[in-house]
Amino acid sequence: METFMLSPQAPQHSPDMRHGAHCRVVAMALALMACACNLSACYYTEFNFDKDKNKQITAIDLLNNHYSDPWENEKDFFASQLAKHERNRRPDDPDWVDTYGFLLLRRGRTQEAFSVWRGLLAKQPDRYSTLCNIATSLHNMGKYDEATTHLTAAINLKPGFRSGAEELHLELIQYQNLRNKDSKKAITRLFVDSLSDTWNNRKPLPWTFQEAKDFPDIKADGVAELLRQFPKAGDAWLVLGMILEHQGNHYYANRAYERAAKFGSMRGYELKDRLESYTPFAMERDPTRVAGNRMKWAILALFIGFIGWWAVLMVRRAVLDYTDIKKRKPPSSTKRK
Repeated sequence: METFMLSPQAPQHSPDMRHGAHCRVVAMALALMACACNLSACYYTEFNFDKDKNKQITAIDLLNNHYSDPWENEKDFFASQLAKHERNRRPDDPDWVDTYGFLLLRRGRTQEAFSVWRGLLAKQPDRYSTLCNIATSLHNMGKYDEATTHLTAAINLKPGFRSGAEELHLELIQYQNLRNKDSKKAITRLFVDSLSDTWNNRKPLPWTFQEAKDFPDIKADGVAELLRQFPKAGDAWLVLGMILEHQGNHYYANRAYERAAKFGSMRGYELKDRLESYTPFAMERDPTRVAGNRMKWAILALFIGFIGWWAVLMVRRAVLDYTDIKKRKPPSSTKRK
């Protein structure tokens, strides 16, 4: 499998280059659409992230969909919850204020939401959850510089929280900002820049990222925490796939790559090319299939063992019967002289 590489020396009008350029434009459009759809992002509220719990989801749980949002199965959830919070006002409870701002935001009352959150920050300027909530909202609004300011302040308060998810969130904001300002440069990078060379220097299968040298130490669970927050961030799904592939977890790596392709990534054209060979490679390593094969061979071994044991018994019985018959047989009469 050949890897797709940007080459300024390539012919400007060749069909392959025109096709590649078209695919890159499509990938970029899909990625930007996915960014615009991130209004489903999670916040630090009573419904989503716990501001005090360090580990809240793992990569495997995320890929197996072992999580749910309370509004998924309830119609008019935000309207009913907002009405409930307005009936039971607790303005002196900062957790209530965080959740109230989130509900206002989800009901389209953006200015009121920011007013509520900023009022809380005026009283508690070092409130981690509120800084993160404002940063996430500004991120979704495309106000990347303001989002960076608030998120940096939050990270300084609790570095490495949720397996480094907010540090990765900051890299995602900076990457999307670069994508808007210089798409040609962004398309040569990943949102986690320390992985850019690893992806760009990948080789065809059977080589995998398990063999990549100096693979950066990025926690899969940290990327999963970020994706729980931004479930349609295709660039983050791509990074999660690389980390899982490096760990040798090819089945789940493939599932992450498939979601990156679904939601759109700046490297979508290259990813599509890789998936053509990687998907069958990974499916052979499906843990359920591997377990099934092991069980099948175990059953076959038991069956063969039973047949062998039965055959030994039959042979032994035949030998014993022959010996017994031989002992009971009368001696033959001597010949007359």
